[in-house]
Formats: sequence, structure tokens, C-alpha cells
Amino acid sequence: MFRAYHLSRAHARRLPSQRRGFIADAFLELATALPYPASWPPYSTTIIIGTVLIRIGILPVAIWGNNRMIRYQKYVEPALREMRPQVSHQVLSAMRKEKFQGDKEAWKKAFSERIKPVLKSHQRELCIEHKCQQLPTTILPAVVQLAVFLPSSWFLAHLATDPFSSFDSESFMSLTRLSSEDESLGFPIALGLVTMANVESSTWFMTADEREALRVQEAKRQEKGEFTLPVGKVIKFALRGVSVVRIIIASQVSGAVVIYWVTSAVFGLFQTWWMEYRRRTQLNTVRQQRASSILKSDTPSPKILKQTQKWCAHFWLHE
Repeated sequence: MFRAYHLSRAHARRLPSQRRGFIADAFLELATALPYPASWPPYSTTIIIGTVLIRIGILPVAIWGNNRMIRYQKYVEPALREMRPQVSHQVLSAMRKEKFQGDKEAWKKAFSERIKPVLKSHQRELCIEHKCQQLPTTILPAVVQLAVFLPSSWFLAHLATDPFSSFDSESFMSLTRLSSEDESLGFPIALGLVTMANVESSTWFMTADEREALRVQEAKRQEKGEFTLPVGKVIKFALRGVSVVRIIIASQVSGAVVIYWVTSAVFGLFQTWWMEYRRRTQLNTVRQQRASSILKSDTPSPKILKQTQKWCAHFWLHE
């Protein structure tokens, strides 16, 4: 619960104004002018509300990235799966015409080297068609968030060093002062836990098909004797490490900054949950529609695809 003494609003306004800048002065004046209940610490409350409003302001960019990712999974991935047998047939036919010589491993290696650039080319074309190129989808939301996160952190850290900001006279939960570090480590640990939960959310909201795909990929790697970690797992391990690093860094910054960080992380966690729910709901709807259309269809599979599967199985190439 909130505790300790904080300056009255009238007294806070009478503090001498230093060369803090217009934004800093406006923030301090706003915090003391807003009609909060008497038991609410004004600066901490304003930091929390301001953080939520900032995150809501950049939420459209996150939704834009989420929509592009959904389009990629709805249109690009199924199209690539559907065209793969036909592309495999074309590549194998070309290898047969060339009278390629070699054992199973040589066939397998040559086939893999030839089919990858073809599929990559189709993937690029599909991404352009459906406006879901992966690089902008991944980078732009992160850049926008950093563009807000870094200046806001610097602003609060700078304000906390101002002896006339009254940050040293306000406490909040485990923080004795907003201008000093959290000696109890309550907020830094909370930040690390929320960050870790955000990292693990990608696993919590995986669909049954995604879990099965990961299981199949892992089984194939073990069958081939590959011991290298996939990129996804490497990134996940790195983000888990970031969670620990954030605890260490948060224990060294002022209370005002760590309140901002924890509030932003909690907002990001709920944002991730909501976006993963949107993604899973839309993908499940698409899968149900496709399953229904397949059941209603009486058209048999093309013979060319069956022949391709036989060839792939013969050369240990069929996935």
C-alpha cells in the first residue's frame, strides 16, 4: 500500500523553479494540479498514468505489426506449403534430366541447395503481394517503442536528480524516495518477472499445429544428428538473460525510472496476451474454414503430387 509523507500540492508549487525545461516544469505542475485522492502520491500516479497513455499512443504501430504477422501466417505460410510439392517435383525432374549422379546423401544435399532459393523467391513475392515483409514487421514496432522508451527514461532519471523536483519527498510502495534506488529490490524483481512472463507468452499461446510443427522439427534435427539450437530458441534464451540483466539495471536507477519501467512492462505483457489471442483466434478460424472446404471437396489429389511424394520418400527428401 502507499506509505510515507509527500509534499502538499500548494507547497510543491512554491518550490523554486530551476532550469529544468518546459516539459519538466509542466510535468511537475501537472502532477500537483491533478485532483488525485489525498492518499495517492501525485508524482508516482502521474508517472503511471502517463506511461499508460504513452503506450496507448503507440499501440497502433504494434497492432500494425501484429496484423502483418497474421497475414503472413494466414496467406504466405499455407501458400508455401501448398506449392512445395510442385516445386519439389520440378527440381527433381530437372535433376533427373541432368542425369544427376550420386548416392542418397548427394541427392539430398543437391535437392536442398536447389529448392531453397526457389522457395525463398516465392516467399518474397507472396510477402510483397500480401504486404507482410518480415523485416519491417519486426523492426518498426521495436524502433518506435525504443524511440519513446529511451527519452522517457532519460527524462525521469534527469528529473530525479533535481533537488527541487520533490521526488526525494515522495515514497511509493517499496520505494522510500522516487529520487533513489529501490533498496528492497521489490520493483526490480517485479520488472524481471514481468519481462520473463512476456518472453514465455509466445509458448503459452502457441496453437496445436505450431506445437506439432516444433515437435516434428526437433525430431528431424535429432534424427540428422544436428545439435545446433534453432534461432527461435537462441533468441528465447537471450531474452531470458535480458530479464535477469533488467533486474540488475533496475536496482541501480531511481525509483521514478523503475516505476516507469515496471508500468510499461506490465502494459506490454497485457498487450502481448491480447495480440496473441487475436492471432490465435483468426488463425483458428482460417483453419476451420479450410478444413470445412476440404471435407466438402470431392476433387482427388493430383497424381503429380503423389508421384513427387514417392520420389521424395525414395531419396529421403520428403518432409
